[in-house]
Amino acid sequence: MFNLELIGSLIVGLLGIRTALWWLRNWQLREYRWDRLRAHFQTHDGRNDLLNIWFFYGALPRPKLSGRIILILGIFVILGSAEIFLVQNFYSTFWAALIWERTIFLIMGLSVLISAIPVMIQKQRLFAQAKKIIESAPNITRIGITGSYGKSSTKEILVHLLASKFDKENILTNPGNENNEITITRLIIQNKSFFSSLQKEKSGRNPKFLILEIGAYRRGEIRTVCEFIKPQIGILTGLN
Repeated sequence: MFNLELIGSLIVGLLGIRTALWWLRNWQLREYRWDRLRAHFQTHDGRNDLLNIWFFYGALPRPKLSGRIILILGIFVILGSAEIFLVQNFYSTFWAALIWERTIFLIMGLSVLISAIPVMIQKQRLFAQAKKIIESAPNITRIGITGSYGKSSTKEILVHLLASKFDKENILTNPGNENNEITITRLIIQNKSFFSSLQKEKSGRNPKFLILEIGAYRRGEIRTVCEFIKPQIGILTGLN
């Protein structure tokens, strides 16, 4: 005879894996930010996603593998296992699996919240490292570009104008629209040689430029970037 409870538990478990990956991908797309995730679910498509959690598009959502994804998954497995273990003391295996599956959004949210602690520590370390690199090259011209719209196009125009006179090798800028505090910090750290070469050159002989597009989703984030970049020139494209 078939063990219907076991079969049902396995089906719910497979659905739970799919649901967990769906939530994980959504968190990753919104850069693990509560405000961006909430804004998504306030849209028409976002509300449909919540109502059709078992029937969303795609057979198996696949978030991009990263250190934080692995960290969140580890925390999620620990919290989820603890929940199933506790619920099984009061209900059958099937109901424990079903309750776990229906509360995945809570477990995943808590996992993201806990993972933010080591991420914040690492972020502060990267900020300090980037600030030290910037301070080691006081002769570089630092330009910050921000605004509600037009940041990328303004940056590309400025890079083109300066490159026509000073060569593109003398300009460091963030690619595309990678303009948040982490991508900017990594850009500086990964291009440490660009700044160190300035120490061997006389000021004004071979000028170099750091042109950064700076984005923000909430108040205070641009200030955070400017605290370690200390731009000498600021361009505000427009506010909306």
